[in-house]
Order: sequence, then C-alpha cells, then structure tokens
Amino acid sequence: MTDWISKTITNKRLQLTKKQFVFHFFFVVVFPALLILSVQLFAHWSKIPHNQILPLKNATLKFASFFSLAYGIAQYTRLQMTEVYCELTNDEFQATCKDLALVMNWIVEAKGENYVVCTTPFKWYNWGTLVTIINTGDSVIFNSICDLYNRPATVSFGQNSRNYKALKTAFSIS
Repeated sequence: MTDWISKTITNKRLQLTKKQFVFHFFFVVVFPALLILSVQLFAHWSKIPHNQILPLKNATLKFASFFSLAYGIAQYTRLQMTEVYCELTNDEFQATCKDLALVMNWIVEAKGENYVVCTTPFKWYNWGTLVTIINTGDSVIFNSICDLYNRPATVSFGQNSRNYKALKTAFSIS
C-alpha cells in the first residue's frame, strides 16, 4: 500500500502534494492580498485625507482576515473523506468503480489494488473535479473536490454533490 493511501485511511483526510496544496489554498492568500493591495492603491491615489482612509484600511484588513480564516477552514473541511461501511473484495470494488466511472463520465487517472482516482472532464461551467475512492476492507472512503491538477478553483456548480450522491448510492447497495 502506498504512503499517501495509508495516510489517507489513517487520517480520513485527502493527502495533497505540494502543488495541490498551493492550488487548494490559493484563494485563502491571494484574494485577501489583492483586496488589501487595491485599498492601499486607492488610498495612495485618492485625494481623501489620511485620517478618513484609516478606517477603510482597518475595515478592509478585518474583512480580509475574516475571509481568509473562514475560507481556509472551508477548504480544509473539503479534504475530509466520506466513509460508507461495506465489505467488498478488491475485484468487486474495482468493478463498482469501473461502472461508476462509465455512468458518471469520469476519466480514470490512476488505480491500484484498493484505490481509484478519477477526474471529470473540463467544461465551460466546471473546471473539473477530482474523485478519490479507497477500499479499506471494511469500508469505502471517498472524496470529490475541485480538480487540483488543473488550476485553482473553488466552485464545481453541483458536480461534487452529484459525485457524492453517486458514490454513496453505488457503495451503499454493494
């Protein structure tokens, strides 16, 4: 069993590479920084007195800090694996994943004896999602998040919800 799979099973949290980590938490840093920078530039170029700009800078800093913290917590929570208790052999697990990939139009990116990693294709309304499914023996754990191989993204327009429903249905019946 590979290292990332054993860590994922132990922590019940999707393990990210360094590049995936940067993409996943990209907006936690970039959006607040851009907001603060734009207010700084506005304050520098405007003719408004300094004592009137200071409350705007303070409010912006508070909002940016709150946004960064809240969005960081949301992104961290999205890495949580969902668990469905079912005992499947690796052959049954692979067959279920193969059928699910065909039905959901997933592209199988990687697979091993007890795991499958799929992506959904890029569409104009969705940059794709990354679906990770692992058979632990007595349960199946899975996660669906915005595809961390493409680019930073934060919304899937319901694709992650559709993936979760399909995964829960497929492995609850098995």
